[in-house]
Amino acid sequence: MNLEEIKTEIMNLPIESQWQLLEDLIKNLRMQSEWEQDLPFETRIPNEETLKTIDEAERGIGLIECEDADNLFRKLGI
Repeated sequence: MNLEEIKTEIMNLPIESQWQLLEDLIKNLRMQSEWEQDLPFETRIPNEETLKTIDEAERGIGLIECEDADNLFRKLGI
């Protein structure tokens, strides 16, 4: 769903629902902002390459199976 479709969907909601949606959005943005400030690292939105890698890993594509930690380190050359 693109931004224009989302806007149309929202505009078709009753006004009470639009206000509730806005309130929920503001609450979520505040919570996210507070949560990110408490993290000991910078948060970023993943780029396309990272999203692709995550998707492939979740589907089991390109994974290297290891018997144990020693086997993992040998395969990594560590």
